[in-house]
Amino acid sequence: MILARFRCSATTSFGQVSSNCQNNGHTAALDPSGGPVRSGPMRFLCDEMLAPLARLLRAAGYDTYLASDGEPDAGLLKIAREEGRILLTRDKRLAAAAAESVLIEGRGVDAEAESLSRGVVLDWGFAPFTRCVVDNARLREASLDEIDRMPESAQAKAGPFRACPACGRLYWPGSHVRRIGERLNGLTNGAPMPPQA
Repeated sequence: MILARFRCSATTSFGQVSSNCQNNGHTAALDPSGGPVRSGPMRFLCDEMLAPLARLLRAAGYDTYLASDGEPDAGLLKIAREEGRILLTRDKRLAAAAAESVLIEGRGVDAEAESLSRGVVLDWGFAPFTRCVVDNARLREASLDEIDRMPESAQAKAGPFRACPACGRLYWPGSHVRRIGERLNGLTNGAPMPPQA
């Protein structure tokens, strides 16, 4: 089923009310029979055409699988189903074949993010800068040795300083983080948010 909108504490895409969710990056939806389909943090699977959107979702703190080039549709559908991920794609046939999907429209990451926000009530300020934008791993606090490897201008900042346990990439509050943070804030301010419970 292509989900037009997940809602928290509001009418779902099926015209029924869900009340077991708050505005904290979690979602709940009901199937036509009234049973819950999803609750807990949203997890996404982006097809290979949506790599910039996947990185933006990771920057917002969402667990986002990015399909590799040429990964077969059947494999993507299996991963989405087994891992409880919402499939994000531009491919109408793939979206229709998935249990939960959002058909993404527009070109460029801002248009894609806005399209996603129309399809899923999403908190773009969920857990910013807590995942590696490259490999999706949860970031950990950087060690003193890792901080020593950062540029001196970064070391002079107050932090937080983080590291990816998978790839070793280091993160600090520089201009790139500031720009991405501004983009996330802009999406949060423009995105529909669920009503407070």
